[in-house]
Amino acid sequence: MGSPTFKGNPTTQPERGKNREVGLTYSSGLHEVKVTRFDNRVKGFITLQPAVGNVPRARIEGWSLAYTGAAGAWSWYTNLELLDARNELNLRKLQRRADEVLTASVDHKVGAWKWGASLQLVSERFDNAANTQRLPGYGTLDLHARYTVNKDWSVALRLNNVGDKFYETAYSYNQPGRAAYVTLNWAPQQ
Repeated sequence: MGSPTFKGNPTTQPERGKNREVGLTYSSGLHEVKVTRFDNRVKGFITLQPAVGNVPRARIEGWSLAYTGAAGAWSWYTNLELLDARNELNLRKLQRRADEVLTASVDHKVGAWKWGASLQLVSERFDNAANTQRLPGYGTLDLHARYTVNKDWSVALRLNNVGDKFYETAYSYNQPGRAAYVTLNWAPQQ
C-alpha cells in the first residue's frame, strides 16, 4: 500500500542512459588512492518533483577522489565527490543532489575491541526542480564500537549524529537527531 500523499504517474517511462567513466588507482602497501571522472547522460531521468515524471535529458558528471589507508591498529577511508547534475533542457540542477559530499572514517583495533568514527559533510542543494527552494548543507559525526565476544558473537554500540544536528534530506523530512543503538550480532563461523 502506498503513501496517501504520494501519487504515481502511469505515463512515466524507464530511464535509458550512457555512462562514461575513467579512473586511476595508485596502491602502495596498505594505502590506495583512486581518482575517477564520470559522465552519465540519461534520457527519461525519473524525478519525483513536482510529481513523478521524466526529465527528457539529464547529465550527471563529476569527479570522485578516495583514499584508503592503514598503519598498525589504525585504518581510515576518505571520499570526496564533486558533482554537477543538471536537467539538460533548462540547465537547472537536479533536485536533492549536492555538488560536494565528503565522507571520512577512522577505526582503531585493540584486542577484541574495534572503535571509530565517521563523518559526512554535504553541501547545499535544491529540493525542487525549479531550483527555488534550497536545502542547507549539513555535517554529521557518528561513533561506533564493537567487542568480539568469540568467533560467532559480537556486541556493537553506535551513537549516530553525535552533535544532534538538525538536517533534512528533503524539504520537511527531518532526519533523526542523536540516537544510540546496541546490537548483538551472531554470525556462525565454519
